[in-house]
Amino acid sequence: MTEPCFNIRQDVFGTLGRIGKGPLEVWFLLLRILPDGCGPVRLPRKLWADARSLVTAGIVLETDTGAFTVNPDVVFLTEEPTLAKLRARP
Repeated sequence: MTEPCFNIRQDVFGTLGRIGKGPLEVWFLLLRILPDGCGPVRLPRKLWADARSLVTAGIVLETDTGAFTVNPDVVFLTEEPTLAKLRARP
């Protein structure tokens, strides 16, 4: 049995470290923006400046309407084995 998982390209972590935002701020934004099947996400205006720092780094894309989505070249969805299946391996 497998479950869908988001994978982030390894070199993105170096870029995230150079942004100048705290790790919690960055992960909070990424969790808000990660694709959930309904397209770009509209963020509250107070988060736009932080999200735009991710746009500048190439991790997030901004639409012309002010909505944000994660760059598909950076984050991709894969199918991974569940923890129960991994624990059951000999």
